[in-house]
Amino acid sequence: EKYVKCPFSYYCSSVLRLRESKIADFRADDMGTFVHYVLENLIKECIPKGDGEDFADDETIIKMTDEVVERYVQSVCPQYLLDDPKVRHTYKRLRSLSILLVKNIIEEFSASDFRPAFFELHANGEGANPAPTFFSLSDGTTVSFSGMVDRVDLYSKDDKVYIRVVDYKTGTKLFSLSDVDRGVNLQMLIYLFTLCRNRSKEFKRSIGLDDKGEAIPAGVMYLSSNISLIDIDDYIDADEVMKRASAGVERTGVILNEQDILLAMNRELDANFLAGVKKNKDGALKGDAL
Repeated sequence: EKYVKCPFSYYCSSVLRLRESKIADFRADDMGTFVHYVLENLIKECIPKGDGEDFADDETIIKMTDEVVERYVQSVCPQYLLDDPKVRHTYKRLRSLSILLVKNIIEEFSASDFRPAFFELHANGEGANPAPTFFSLSDGTTVSFSGMVDRVDLYSKDDKVYIRVVDYKTGTKLFSLSDVDRGVNLQMLIYLFTLCRNRSKEFKRSIGLDDKGEAIPAGVMYLSSNISLIDIDDYIDADEVMKRASAGVERTGVILNEQDILLAMNRELDANFLAGVKKNKDGALKGDAL
């Protein structure tokens, strides 16, 4: 995407790796790193990996969030900054956001047959990691795409495994096929097809497929932690505030237009968890993400 917008800027930042000297601060991109770290560590522990296991309750979520947040803060923040009320307030806000997001994701998976299988999966071909995607151009040049997927969700059915890739965004990110036509917003789709078309036996085994099994693209999803402000006219309790705020967690993307797979993503066909897809009055599924 950076290359499409400005090849020279891409060359300077990604090839020459030029960096402008800046005073250390906690900026928007640092908040993104924080959210990624917290979600990766918490979702692993809060979502059951097999049948018969329970989802983490609220008390456990809060306790684990506090531990993960404190561990992160201590690892990146010098003591003199920890004593700064502004910095402590920022982390307090991010802690509340983390709890909100984890509860929202648990609510999603409590009605889903998909399960998170990989976090920060590198598509670099090392070990059991999927190999990068290669394209041969008309002039004989070979282009490879590698990178890291925030989260990979899987659903097994018969001899097929359906794959959904999820990207966490701290800002607002809307998926648009018109962007794809212009050569931007391709990252998630490239990741998805990299995983589905991968021929590595090690990777296929890691997702539960044998040599004859098939990996099917189920969709791509952006999950935004940029919760919009909510207006409250009269006093309501904290649970109601969290419920309203949770409704503001936005998902956008494109998902497979097959009802049984959508039901596997969310048995209640809740539009909040299906990037706006829902049934109309006639019972037919409708939504730009289909």
